[in-house]
Amino acid sequence: MSSVKLINSHCLPTLLYGCEVWCIKQTESYKLNVIWNNVYRKIFNCCWRESARPLLYYCESTSVSHIIDQRRILFRRKLQASSQVLLQLLASLSLNEHIAVCSRYGISAVNVSTDSVKCCVWSAFEQSVDCF
Repeated sequence: MSSVKLINSHCLPTLLYGCEVWCIKQTESYKLNVIWNNVYRKIFNCCWRESARPLLYYCESTSVSHIIDQRRILFRRKLQASSQVLLQLLASLSLNEHIAVCSRYGISAVNVSTDSVKCCVWSAFEQSVDCF
């Protein structure tokens, strides 16, 4: 578990630096998920054919695509809450994308709490895990 904590605290921030503003394609998101899954497979000495989702689940982590979406939602919330007009304008420019991301996780209100966002993203990931 110490390896998982080191990976989460040192490698993940480097891998996802600035992801809140990336224009990421589906293939790029897939490649990032493959990288992240392979990290967990390597730590737990699993075969590449095995799904890494149960490993992520039991280590209380999610896929990279879920992490990116969560960061985007929370980043936009911070922009909207800012007292600076320019930051609020930037938040309003990406409203359609934000609504699309929020709808994937069942988040309907724009000003939901941070804990609610994290809970909704975790629930969506939890439903995708096939270890139950």
